[in-house]
Amino acid sequence: MKTFVVGLVITLVVFGVNKNYLSRIEKLEGQVKFEKKQVEICNKQLRKQMMSYYNKSNFKKIELEMLDKGKMEHSKEIRYFKLEGEKEDVEGN
Repeated sequence: MKTFVVGLVITLVVFGVNKNYLSRIEKLEGQVKFEKKQVEICNKQLRKQMMSYYNKSNFKKIELEMLDKGKMEHSKEIRYFKLEGEKEDVEGN
């Protein structure tokens, strides 16, 4: 009888602790789901802003407009930057 009572007490304690941990896990999972939804919403907003940026910054279209208006000229001499320690080439770039 004594072992039965001890076994019953241990079983009840284990179930109680298990229920406590399961409720904590459920709360954390709920928070994770909420955060995932927030991240998804932010990603959608970011994609929308990036698309609007790319639509506004159609560089080929801007280049053609500027060339037509005469406000932009193509350069004959293009000088690129050089890395430190790099030898100069024949053209002096």
